[in-house]
Amino acid sequence: AGIKTNIMAGIIPLKAAGMAKYMNENVPGIAVPQEMIDLQADRMLENFKQQMASQGIAFEQYLQMTGSTEAEFKAQAYGPAMEQVRMDLAVEAIVKAEGLEASEEEIEAEIKNVSEKYGMDLETVKKFLPAEQVAEQVIREKVIKVVADLEALDARSVNIARDARESRVDNRFNTGDRKRSFGDISS
Repeated sequence: AGIKTNIMAGIIPLKAAGMAKYMNENVPGIAVPQEMIDLQADRMLENFKQQMASQGIAFEQYLQMTGSTEAEFKAQAYGPAMEQVRMDLAVEAIVKAEGLEASEEEIEAEIKNVSEKYGMDLETVKKFLPAEQVAEQVIREKVIKVVADLEALDARSVNIARDARESRVDNRFNTGDRKRSFGDISS
């Protein structure tokens, strides 16, 4: 399959809410709707609250122990929330551009893999692992392959360019064409 997707490499990690906000407002091609970032930050906050509760610690108790507020916690989640939204949007764009889908056979094969991996009955796995969730996983694996293929293609392009450049330099040096290539130092 031909690669149809252009991916901007080198997306830098966002270390702070201010950095995320600045990039979102001032760097072309970075803009992510504020509502999406806020929604993701809320999800992250709720997930953290659930994690703390599963460890027997109330979120309010955590805030007291750390000397912070919920607003401060959410502000710290802004950068990671923006990164997650951007990643989700990139994945969605790749899925759409490449026309990636999960076939019934791929879904069934993945469910079978899970069944074998955990030594569970196939029907039990199907009962607790919705086909839609398995399809999302299959598609994400395809996205990873597309990105890996692009990275490999980019690495090959860099190597080809480097090899060609080195070959030109070697050929000039070996053919005695040093004066044109490196300048005439005698003049």
